[in-house]
Amino acid sequence: MKSTMLLVFLLAASMAVFGQTVGANYISATPQPIAIPDHPQHADQGTLRSESNLRGSSSITIGQGERPLSDFPSRRVEPSLGDVARAYRAEHALMQKATIVWDQ
Repeated sequence: MKSTMLLVFLLAASMAVFGQTVGANYISATPQPIAIPDHPQHADQGTLRSESNLRGSSSITIGQGERPLSDFPSRRVEPSLGDVARAYRAEHALMQKATIVWDQ
């Protein structure tokens, strides 16, 4: 029984090794140069194209969407960073300190 199991295991292992070495493609260590496609007409200088309507022959202009927040200025004045820091420092000075001081 042990010899049969050993024979089956060795047969399976040899098939796996043979499959990896014979049928597999390998990655070559020789460098392959990168071929970047060239599009000379996209980088060519020329005159700008005339304006055209994207919706066909219609001359109606419709605007739709949200306006940016910068169009609505805020009336609230934000305190400066220095004023906020001074307020925090004053609030920290009024807080209760620890009553017990541990030494070691």
